[in-house]
Amino acid sequence: MRDGAAQQPGGGSVGWEPVDGGCDYPGCDQTEAFRCGYLDRRRVECGRAGCRGHMRLVGGRGYCMRHASIVEVLRLAAARGTPLQPPDLDSRAASLVLNVARALEPGLETRLRRWAGMHHTVFDDPTVRYSRSDRARREQGRWERIWALAGHNGYLLRVMLRVDDLRPEWVALVVDGVVAHQEIPPWISHRGPQWPVPGSVEAAAEREAFLERLLAVVDAHAARQGLTAASAEGGPGR
Repeated sequence: MRDGAAQQPGGGSVGWEPVDGGCDYPGCDQTEAFRCGYLDRRRVECGRAGCRGHMRLVGGRGYCMRHASIVEVLRLAAARGTPLQPPDLDSRAASLVLNVARALEPGLETRLRRWAGMHHTVFDDPTVRYSRSDRARREQGRWERIWALAGHNGYLLRVMLRVDDLRPEWVALVVDGVVAHQEIPPWISHRGPQWPVPGSVEAAAEREAFLERLLAVVDAHAARQGLTAASAEGGPGR
């Protein structure tokens, strides 16, 4: 990392950093490759090499797919005045919350806006936040993304996606302060030769079914609270 180079949360000088040896991703034969610029809170570098198809630019710097999502979380937090320390190199928690939230968001926002009508307000803060339950901050924390529906007297519905540092493969859906559903997403739980090829019709169907399960939990809770039930037609994006 060059002295005086522009820096951003998560480390990395601005620009692509070429590296010899080709792309590290299995099955990729690209000889042009670049180094992931991620630097965690301990100053440990990722250093994974990938071609342009297996890397992503964030803030003008190249990162592997997992760390690109994490740097997005860090940049958004910094822009909102709540800077975070870059997670440890092998932590997937922040990127998992961000990616599931993005996939869930169209269906969830459609429901919240339908339920809001003319009299309530939808709160949607895209920031992924980091919190700890103990004030001394000795315990491991958790990464959270929150949506809410509010009326004149407070929240009518509050939905949170959460991934704990100690359980970085589990996605928890918290509705009105209660853990309503926990699941390891299928693209993590089914890793190995039995898992459908990423991008295949089978993998997309597994991912869609996972999102539908989360939305069904929100629908059931909303119905118990007397909110108008969301239409199940069209899947998570409608």
